[in-house]
Amino acid sequence: MKVYLIVAKGKQKGTPIPVKGDLFLIGSDRVCQLRIEHPRMGGQHCVIVTRDNKVFVRDLDSGQLTTLNDKEVTPGRELPLHSGDLLMMGPLYALVQLSETPLSQKHAEEWAFKTLDDAEKRKVDKGPDAPAAPSAAASILERLGEQRGEVRGRLRVSIEKGVTVVRILDANLVDEAEISLLKTELSDQVTPQAKRVLLDLQIVQRLSSMGIAMIVGLQRRLRAEGVSLALCHVSADLLPVLQAVGMGKMLPYFPDKKAALAAQW
Repeated sequence: MKVYLIVAKGKQKGTPIPVKGDLFLIGSDRVCQLRIEHPRMGGQHCVIVTRDNKVFVRDLDSGQLTTLNDKEVTPGRELPLHSGDLLMMGPLYALVQLSETPLSQKHAEEWAFKTLDDAEKRKVDKGPDAPAAPSAAASILERLGEQRGEVRGRLRVSIEKGVTVVRILDANLVDEAEISLLKTELSDQVTPQAKRVLLDLQIVQRLSSMGIAMIVGLQRRLRAEGVSLALCHVSADLLPVLQAVGMGKMLPYFPDKKAALAAQW
């Protein structure tokens, strides 16, 4: 069995990446078989493991996010992979595809594009005669563009119950350059058209004074534009820090997204 990662988004969309060996390391370090230099790619980000004719992904706790089918892979945990699964590692979106036989470069490229084309066609063809059960790949690709969530740089933005939910996908908001880039992305994505904005900090584990200042600045800008801002999923480590600078009095925060969406603020 041969394993391929097919780039599903961006300029390299349709490019097949063969997974070679029992341990296929992905990250920005020189030791990685798949090396990608990007602020959201950890040094040793994750590894694809082939064992007993089965395939798994393991997040290596680099501080950067790995997701499988839009769900976070817990650092250190190993999850099985199947054809049609969608992996996100830093800037890379890739469909997992398994082949019984190895393919030449030319045939692999043709096969990869056909896989994505078939998925896209299933998205469009949704009339009464459309197939009742679209492929897993089609379903996953379709979710990328739905209102339930779309990754935009370091943010995942969705619309839920009329609230714009913005999840920050960085675990550590401490580096000045990274915070500056994130501030720009928040400014671009959070507009006055959104009357209520929920900032989801579930992934954030460390927050510097600059990170706090960024959130305060966002709150002040939105308030001036008539937009309400709230926080959710504030970790037990971060909560005392936010309370110490008076953020609890400035804007509401909730234990989780469900509670925030049910409340009035």
